Amino acid sequence: MSLQWATRAGPLRHLRLSAVFSRPTRVIAVQNQLRRVCLAAKPRLVTPRTGSLSALISLQSRSLATATATETETETPKAKRGRKPGSTTKAKSPKKKAVKAKKPKVKKRLTEKQKVVKAARERREQIKELKGIALVPPKKLTASAWPLAVREQVAELKSGSGTSVEKFSEAISKAKSLTPDEYQKLEAQASENRAINKANYEAWVNSYSPNQIKDANSARRFLTRLLKKRIPPIEDDRQVKRPRSAYFFYMLERRDSSDLKPKGGPEFTRIVGEEWSKLTDYEKESYQKKQVEDRLRYEREHKEVYGGPAPAPTHKEEADEE
Repeated sequence: MSLQWATRAGPLRHLRLSAVFSRPTRVIAVQNQLRRVCLAAKPRLVTPRTGSLSALISLQSRSLATATATETETETPKAKRGRKPGSTTKAKSPKKKAVKAKKPKVKKRLTEKQKVVKAARERREQIKELKGIALVPPKKLTASAWPLAVREQVAELKSGSGTSVEKFSEAISKAKSLTPDEYQKLEAQASENRAINKANYEAWVNSYSPNQIKDANSARRFLTRLLKKRIPPIEDDRQVKRPRSAYFFYMLERRDSSDLKPKGGPEFTRIVGEEWSKLTDYEKESYQKKQVEDRLRYEREHKEVYGGPAPAPTHKEEADEE
């Protein structure tokens, strides 16, 4: 009713509502618009109003737009499809390629000739390594008068004619014919050379640590067995003396006795060995006590000089102690 009355009596009588509401609107928007129109159509508000139709249409359009926007804002947005919160996807690890097991190489069997060559090569390498550990002492000057005399004569005949054998024979003849004064000078020269050799040797030994000299002597003993040639050990007062056995102390005591002094080496050793085997445990007790004391001395000095514990007693030392 109010809408019809507004169109007949009010300022909307010339307005075509179909043109205003040409766009489809929701029910809420239409009700809001009708409420505004009814208020405008009341008798006390219908008195002469001036205003263009275009202004009214503009007002209605703005009202419709506001209502539509308000309704749109109130709509809840739809949740997007996706991963759940807190869920994590594990990165796919690359597949490892299967490694084929390598077949063990079959060693070729050496022939007898190849075995001999290999053993000879290993022996040469071992000897070379041992010689490096064994150390090389300084060269010595001639420490005797006779070699000095021959050497001087060879040096004088070097520029002469004749073969080396002839020159050497002539040098020996001239060395034999030297006067006592000339030979005395050579003796003094030899004595001086011995003093120089000793000083050089001691300086060379002291240039190495006691452990290095110890290892060098071990290598020299091994080389003596390999080469079947005696290589003398390096003389060093710093080296710790090996522990002595009870039998050794008994042998030292018997060596100074008058009844065995004239005896030679093999004979002396045989007699002392027989005597030792006939001694009672009580008679051996004093010598075994010396062995224990000497072992303690060896262990103490070994730690002081070499900086480490002494090796364990050998089976022979343990047997002598018993």
